[in-house]
Amino acid sequence: MASAWILQANPSKWDIFRWHEDGPDAEPLQRWTVAVHLKDIAVGDDFALWVSGTEAGVYATGRVTGPATGPTLSTSSYWLQPPTAPAHSIGIEVTHTFFAAPLYRAVLQADPAFASALILRMPGAANPLRLSASQWAALQAHLPAPDPDPTTQPSAPVLTSRLLSAPTTPSEVLLPGGTLTKTYDEQRLLLDYQRFLGRDLAVISAKLPDGSRIVCDAYDRATATLIEAKASSSRSDIRMAIGQLLDYRRHIDQPAHCAVLLPARPSDDLLDLITTVGLSVTYRQGMTFQTLSSATSLHP
Repeated sequence: MASAWILQANPSKWDIFRWHEDGPDAEPLQRWTVAVHLKDIAVGDDFALWVSGTEAGVYATGRVTGPATGPTLSTSSYWLQPPTAPAHSIGIEVTHTFFAAPLYRAVLQADPAFASALILRMPGAANPLRLSASQWAALQAHLPAPDPDPTTQPSAPVLTSRLLSAPTTPSEVLLPGGTLTKTYDEQRLLLDYQRFLGRDLAVISAKLPDGSRIVCDAYDRATATLIEAKASSSRSDIRMAIGQLLDYRRHIDQPAHCAVLLPARPSDDLLDLITTVGLSVTYRQGMTFQTLSSATSLHP
């Protein structure tokens, strides 16, 4: 009977997000480094690929295709911190990826059937981490729909989802005539809105077939809403947000809604502009946020 395992990827050491976003141009992912259970892990075993760190969770599943061999020195171009010593590795085949909608750690932590898994109790343990039959079944029960296969849809964008993170330390950018201090007002507004909602927001990026990349500020999975935040409620910012959301919507096929997130209520004319093109607007009002949609009448 096949066993099931967790294989961990540390994105600060091996750039698994770039591997995914490279799509059909990526190096084939055919081997994975292991340090323990060298005689236990076998051809035909199942595995879940777990990305560690702040966005921890399951991003892919697959099967073991070759026993542990080595040690050898990995030369993958995706290393951010290349290994300095040889290591054992196993053959693998990734059958499904979930980068557009990962199975995050919090979901599995809340499932009693998975809560005792070693990956939750000892996340720093060496690869691979064994899963019991009941833990593997619980994990599979929570898996979302897999990403489209980029090799069969060469014209489809490659989507990657990450959790909304705290802004970095403000930095200064030198401009002609002086320096501009970046305060990350949009990011702080998004985090305030996330706290108001009481649930995580994601950030979705899309690598397009022409090689360019677009990144939407936030995605609310609970309401299937793409969100573009702006630091002001000015006409120029709102017109930019509308254009960005319409472009995102063309390439990211998940959303049912699109919303502009603003720090204050804009003028009635600008509210009308946003809702007329079929978008919603969410704005800060004191300690809360208010939302108006295209179905909401702005006039008595």
